[in-house]
Amino acid sequence: MRISRILCTLAAATTLAAPLRAQQTPVLTGRVIEADGTAIPDALVEIEGMKLGARSGETGAFSFSAVKPGQHLLIVHRLGFFPATRLVSLGTTPMNIEIALVKSTPTLDTVIVQAKVKILAGVVADSAGHPIADAKVEMLGASHGTTTSGPDGWFSFTNVRTGPLVLRGMKAGWALGMTSLRFEESRGVVIHLDALDTLRLSADKALQLSGLGNSDATAWSETQMRLVARSGRATVIPRQELEAFDDVSLGEAIRNAPSGQMVAIDLQVTFNQACVLLDGRRVVGQTSLDTFHTDEVEFVELYPPGTEASGTVARYMRNAGCRPVQTSGVRRGIFYAVVWSR
Repeated sequence: MRISRILCTLAAATTLAAPLRAQQTPVLTGRVIEADGTAIPDALVEIEGMKLGARSGETGAFSFSAVKPGQHLLIVHRLGFFPATRLVSLGTTPMNIEIALVKSTPTLDTVIVQAKVKILAGVVADSAGHPIADAKVEMLGASHGTTTSGPDGWFSFTNVRTGPLVLRGMKAGWALGMTSLRFEESRGVVIHLDALDTLRLSADKALQLSGLGNSDATAWSETQMRLVARSGRATVIPRQELEAFDDVSLGEAIRNAPSGQMVAIDLQVTFNQACVLLDGRRVVGQTSLDTFHTDEVEFVELYPPGTEASGTVARYMRNAGCRPVQTSGVRRGIFYAVVWSR
């Protein structure tokens, strides 16, 4: 009799333990690495707004199990490196990611702590993570500047202002590399460039693909004008936010991205329709933002009626047949979107 009771108790305990083990299965795993893939151990990975933290192991690996589905911002710190952030959108299936950190210097660490200067630093590297020297790095957006990567591919900008930023890495013989983010605190980024097959490309085509052509320079000059002059509900959604929604359409990604909340009502009115300019110079015209795949977009500029103060988009769209937004029978103007391809 006693043996039967013991066996029943063990069976019940086993039944209860099974769902407990299932709950402890990691839902978010990843690695903290350098640009070349070298593992970074002992990095602190935190989830903003939650009392959850993990340390990366010898292989750079970390994991979280008690995280609910939804949007979460990961913040990664490691002594001797610039911090990094990553926005993730967790569903019901496990997610695995990589987060790259950029090495800092004692001098810049002192400037950040003592002088409270915001610094954006990074590395220009090829697809294998090898550094690329003498690459031109241009920063557009809330701040603007140009610098050149050193022998180790390293570059930095100081006194960077808070806001959306786009970084472009350019070098002859290499395809243009780009990354976009919403800058708030000192951090590091990695810009990847892919080698061009210059033997099969004309000189003009190679120059265009590297981002060093004249037409490209004009488009980016206009982009800088728009980013500085934007007003009201105009917003920029960078890849830093879009990458969490790469498996959905751009329209849905915008609705769910943190920066997209500013234009959510405007998009409801237009049923996700906008007058679209592609890559700063190619006229698409009136179309749904849901026709674009988020994983193919680097960043998107969104200008509800009356907020595109520079007038640069309107000049391209003059004969595109775009329809003004109407609310309660009142014509409010055109909703513009500038979509940038990856």
